[in-house]
Amino acid sequence: MCLLDGVRAWQQDGIECVSNSHGERGNPLRVDGQLPCVALVEYAAQAAAVHAGLCGTDLHGGAAAFVGAVKSLQLHRAQVPADCVQLAVHAHCVLQSAAGAIYEFEVLGDGLCLATGRLVLAAPAA
Repeated sequence: MCLLDGVRAWQQDGIECVSNSHGERGNPLRVDGQLPCVALVEYAAQAAAVHAGLCGTDLHGGAAAFVGAVKSLQLHRAQVPADCVQLAVHAHCVLQSAAGAIYEFEVLGDGLCLATGRLVLAAPAA
């Protein structure tokens, strides 16, 4: 399930991705026609994974990473506003190693902060 539509910008310490999938009827994270803001953690995790790949971070030989933990999650709305046109997903790499990475993230909907937090990308043990 790919939720991101593209990368707006990236550098060694972070990435900004964009997405319009929040409004798509086929989005598997939607509930009763709306996207709950807690689902934005998955958007942030995907942005972090794209960033790790662009930076050449070798998480246990290229194995698929998973979200190992979410901390300091702040949801500023219950759902993404129905009139939201585009999501901007910012992920800043705090620490990375072969075992995983820690990212701080912020997800904006048309410039309005919807969710912030920290997540751990973990690679499965070989």
